[in-house]
Amino acid sequence: NPSSSFPLGLCEGDCDNDGDCADGLVCFERSGMDVVPGCAGLGVYGKDYCYDPNLSSPTSSSTSPPTSTPINLISSSPTYQPSKSPTKAPSSDLPLVIMGDNGGDNFPLGRCEGDCDSHDQCQSGLLCYQRGGTESVPGCDGTGVSGKDYCAEKNNNLFISGNNDNPSSSFPLGLCEGDCDNDGDCADGLVCFERSGMDVVPGCAGLGVYGKDYCYDPNLSSPTSSSTSPPTSTPINLISSSPTYQPSKSPTKAPSSDLPLVIMGDNGGDNFPLGRCEGDCDSHDQCQSGLLCYQRGGTESVPGCDGTGVSGKDYCAEKNNNLFISGNNDNPSSSFP
Repeated sequence: NPSSSFPLGLCEGDCDNDGDCADGLVCFERSGMDVVPGCAGLGVYGKDYCYDPNLSSPTSSSTSPPTSTPINLISSSPTYQPSKSPTKAPSSDLPLVIMGDNGGDNFPLGRCEGDCDSHDQCQSGLLCYQRGGTESVPGCDGTGVSGKDYCAEKNNNLFISGNNDNPSSSFPLGLCEGDCDNDGDCADGLVCFERSGMDVVPGCAGLGVYGKDYCYDPNLSSPTSSSTSPPTSTPINLISSSPTYQPSKSPTKAPSSDLPLVIMGDNGGDNFPLGRCEGDCDSHDQCQSGLLCYQRGGTESVPGCDGTGVSGKDYCAEKNNNLFISGNNDNPSSSFP
């Protein structure tokens, strides 16, 4: 689904068997985030992709015999000065892991552990982060299992605790928690900040989930009550007495060529066929020439595009050799094999 995406091409998924792939390709079945031979990226957790087995054949020639003379790996001119770009400290983020479901010996769950259904299934100081797909979990690493919920530290991060009073134990929502529909969903003193996209929520960290609304404290975003200092009577010289003539050792990086994900229409219209990073497409033939429809179940990243877009919506993109979801279970049939 969609049928127009099958048979699947090189590095396309999600396949269930070799019959879902085009001639000469084989379905590479994965148990997690295994690397697919000949394809770039990690793709979606647990999804299977078509690949060319001839690209991953072992070399026919043996490696060179070992040398008889040991190699001195100690530099004759060692560097005594410390590096100007020291190695960054390792991340404190933990990987997302599934420890159980609906109770068991591993409950209450620890940080970055799932699958939780409510806050009371998490250890003290943690909350259950509700997901519809593979949304990132604050303080945790990886995408985890799509649709599974994990325990995490909220701090002041934007945090999805529930939706439409489900689970009821999460309501009313606390500071920086969502998804709220009105002020009544929020705790006393808080207001529901309704967003049309990825608007910044006052007093909260992160961008959260596209289109989700969060509770915030309106007093934190009130204007200052004191006026600014009066202007000085003497002008300030902003020209440096010792200007730098050498170019910067760290020049500004070139801007990204990635385009933002945007919804241009649904099921046809004046904007079809869709361009790069435009949605919502249902099959490859709804995209402009050279583009394919990237099928998503949540907010999976789309190759060559920026942002998370609308959860569950599909977008047109350039495949190149990126791992690419074109369909599932022969839908759309035009994508298989």
